[in-house]
Amino acid sequence: MLGVRRRLMTNLKSHSPAQLVLGACVLILTGRVQLAAQTAPAPAQGGNPVLAGQPDPASRANPAVPPPALGRQPREPVSEPPPPGVKPLAVDLFTSRDLYKDKALWTDPRYYRCNTPRQMIEAMWESGRIGPNPPGSASWGDCRIDYPRDRIVSPYSWKTAREHYEALLAQTKAHGGSTVYTKATTPD
Repeated sequence: MLGVRRRLMTNLKSHSPAQLVLGACVLILTGRVQLAAQTAPAPAQGGNPVLAGQPDPASRANPAVPPPALGRQPREPVSEPPPPGVKPLAVDLFTSRDLYKDKALWTDPRYYRCNTPRQMIEAMWESGRIGPNPPGSASWGDCRIDYPRDRIVSPYSWKTAREHYEALLAQTKAHGGSTVYTKATTPD
């Protein structure tokens, strides 16, 4: 990179300021000519000239009625009750006034109405499961879905990152220690 910069600076020094200005003007004009050569697509016959391919708003039968929404239509809100045999908590994530005061309930799946994080983040609103009166009307999930604890908890015996670091450092010292580089011995 340094060699390229030096060559560029050497080439720039070999030209007069007038030549540099003239070269910049030529580059700018070339870009403008290329932009001018590009033509905008012609609007569809009878279509909206601003939104090519879209129907002309004046041609709609009743302009007071909004056009149909594009994309996926929102589903009707539903509020699924708790699964059979599951007793809801008096306060959960969707009815709490201060979730930090409910910290003792965070490990109970009923606090989240047995919804997985993915269900709460990605599907609660889009699928209409938030219910007609959110957030208190949020639907319940399947309380049988769970992720095994042993797949979440670390298999290592260290309780803190410091303990882990010290164990790795001791292992390194047992094998002769880490390599200490100087400016002269640093690899390329």
